[in-house]
Amino acid sequence: REAAMLRYTARQRAEATAENRDSHTQSLQTQLEEAERASTEAANIAVQSRKLATRLLADGEKAKDLDHFVRTMKEAEGARNKAKIEYDAAKLEKDRCNDRMM
Repeated sequence: REAAMLRYTARQRAEATAENRDSHTQSLQTQLEEAERASTEAANIAVQSRKLATRLLADGEKAKDLDHFVRTMKEAEGARNKAKIEYDAAKLEKDRCNDRMM
């Protein structure tokens, strides 16, 4: 009878341990699924962030090009204005010489 009682107690402990392990396994499975979902979401956010960073970098490069263009235009306008002044002065001098000749 005592051996039967020991077998019964051992069986109950084994069943409790098995149930506990099943519960623990289920909990781990749920955690794994949540981690996989979070990982997928983080990967999607990372892709979107990279796309945004690339677009912003391209916009920044365009702004640099625009600044360069504006500087070049101002330099060209300055050179044009200087050339116009020199041209007007030379034309005036030519007109004065022509007036003296007549």
